[in-house]
Amino acid sequence: MGLPLVEALGACLLLAAPRAGLVAAAGLMALLAAGVFAVAGRLDGQPCSCFGALKAAPVGRRLAFRNLALAAGAAAVAPAADLAPAGAGYVAVAAAGCAVPVLAGWFRGTRRQAPTPGARLGKPGVPRLVVVLAPGCGPCGRVAPAVRSLEVPGVQVEAVLAATGDEAERRSLLEVLGPRARPDLADLVEAWRIPGTPYGVRLDGAGVVTAAGPVLSSEDLRALADGSQAERVVTRARSHSRREVLVGATGVAAAAFLAPVAQTVAAVRSILPAQRKSPDVDFDDNPKNDFKGTCGDFADLIENRGVIGADGDAKKNAGGYTDAAGFEKASTIAADVCRREERVQTRWEGICPCDGKHYTNETLCNVDCPEGLACFGEQCQELFREVCIDAIVDICVAQPKVTISVLRWTPSGRGAGPKCKAMAQRLERGVGLHEQHHAQDVRDAVDETNALFSNRTIRKCAATEADARKAIDAEVAKLVNQAKQDAFNRDSDKSEAFHKTSEGKHGQLDCRACEPAKRRRKKR
Repeated sequence: MGLPLVEALGACLLLAAPRAGLVAAAGLMALLAAGVFAVAGRLDGQPCSCFGALKAAPVGRRLAFRNLALAAGAAAVAPAADLAPAGAGYVAVAAAGCAVPVLAGWFRGTRRQAPTPGARLGKPGVPRLVVVLAPGCGPCGRVAPAVRSLEVPGVQVEAVLAATGDEAERRSLLEVLGPRARPDLADLVEAWRIPGTPYGVRLDGAGVVTAAGPVLSSEDLRALADGSQAERVVTRARSHSRREVLVGATGVAAAAFLAPVAQTVAAVRSILPAQRKSPDVDFDDNPKNDFKGTCGDFADLIENRGVIGADGDAKKNAGGYTDAAGFEKASTIAADVCRREERVQTRWEGICPCDGKHYTNETLCNVDCPEGLACFGEQCQELFREVCIDAIVDICVAQPKVTISVLRWTPSGRGAGPKCKAMAQRLERGVGLHEQHHAQDVRDAVDETNALFSNRTIRKCAATEADARKAIDAEVAKLVNQAKQDAFNRDSDKSEAFHKTSEGKHGQLDCRACEPAKRRRKKR
């Protein structure tokens, strides 16, 4: 913790007194360069996280010269920096901003949050084991052959390459990993907050993390793949890099100055109307859902009529409604086969009565029998015929058109003051967010159903190909209906579960904010 603390203090000094900060930075970089020179002979080639744990550089003279170059650069620009410290206000804000991360790091080492069991990181599909490796990382190179050869029944193994290292190191690691390598998924390193490499994450079919941790050997890899590390996540401490300390301290100080601007922007956005369109949800602008009047009249409207949904029906006691076209019942949901692959196999057996020879090839039996005058007139006789069709199908439920309807109330009359209008805006915004949650539940239900009904295998056999295909079609139709029912049940269950949460309860209409102020009589 000592070195990161010194680096953080240097960054704060750089913000408050530029010249002194640059001189201190130059001295620190020169000291680190000397340290690298001292250990280069003993640790030459070992990875060093001097510029971030996922951007390791090997210990050696190249790293030492890079530190010297940075020291020289800081020393060169120091004379041009303002000799006097910044104003008292700036120094106070910078000191306060820097004190937070410095003190937090002093009392508690900073760790990068690793993937935790129960977190959803991937889309529903087949179970996956994702191993994150970095080019130029010694342990990564040692575990890479085990990643390529690892075979886990029912689990898809992928090796994600971090965007680090030079071209030769990346090419070498790609050759070792072979088809398991996924350099196109490098963004997962930051998106999943991987704390270091090599690191493994196991996901179940729903895309939920079941286990994660460092995989420094083939034994670690096999334990993670077999699930024996389930419910246990190992997080390695991540040291601060000079670049991250400088960027972090600058960001904290800048945030203090930008806070008033952010508050102003938030205030302006709060008085603007809510966004009426989004890429996959429509907002109904039915004028029947616009109401102008008192709070009591608006409460009566909700109780006696409610919002008018996109289907044209009034929803009593509801201030908002989400209409998913076709999801009124399972039978009206749009679903069909989106992929179908077949393989036809025929089993046949026959006999030639003349010589009693058995055949499994119908054509050969017809050619060989009859043969010669002794068997003249004898014909090949069929003993058994069976046609089997193996099919792989994907059943796809179509994402429905989702339309959200919300009652829009404009307070008027006595008591329609700022508090009443603010309450009306909060109520409308809260109902809108509530309905958007329902819309997301519909989309999630469809995605989960489609993942469940993909790559379904069907095998049917019959005396003829037509009869076998008829049986396949019947089974496919049954799967389509099952997918419709599954999507409907999932959406219903999600809606019911959401309504049981505190977030899922509609905001209450509180008419006390709209009561007219009582006038006080002046004493004579």
